[in-house]
Amino acid sequence: METIDLSIDPKKRKIAGEVASTVAMVSFAMLFGTLFMGYAVFRAQQVVWPPMGLSLPPLFYPTQSTIVIGISSLFYEGFRHFVERDDLGKAKICLVATLAFGLAFIFCQVKLWEVLELSGVYHYSGIFGSVVFGYTWIHTAHVVLGISSLLYLVLPTFFGVLGSANLKSSAGHIGKFWHFLGIVWLIVYLMIFLF
Repeated sequence: METIDLSIDPKKRKIAGEVASTVAMVSFAMLFGTLFMGYAVFRAQQVVWPPMGLSLPPLFYPTQSTIVIGISSLFYEGFRHFVERDDLGKAKICLVATLAFGLAFIFCQVKLWEVLELSGVYHYSGIFGSVVFGYTWIHTAHVVLGISSLLYLVLPTFFGVLGSANLKSSAGHIGKFWHFLGIVWLIVYLMIFLF
């Protein structure tokens, strides 16, 4: 009986990973880019913003979210750095910190939604509420996806399941997405909460 070799050539695996990562990032960029352009066109047509006598929400939680997601990106870079150098002891610490700050970001978003509702802004209370809740919900959903991706790295980092080369490759791809989320949040913060 003939055996079939199902292993994938590492070069082909790397190319496939790069293509998949690029396609995913381009599609996410198109989603957020479309949202940003739509908001910019609508916002440019408004004489008063926010409309209907509403005021901008307090900046505490959006600013805290910005700081938290920035710190998470720094820890992720530490994780990737230590993975590249096969120092999994320090990589583990950085991965746990990245996850913790990612969860803290979600907590800040939930608190923001609570503050908005306490101030009378709901997702159904006109265009302003729809924009603020819509953008933060969509972004937070992507952060949940990012945290799921980070959780994928736990087994190889803590138990060596994938092997060093695959961990390094996965860390690179997931890192691009994680940093992309930080950049998108910064744009949301600037567009929605500051200007």
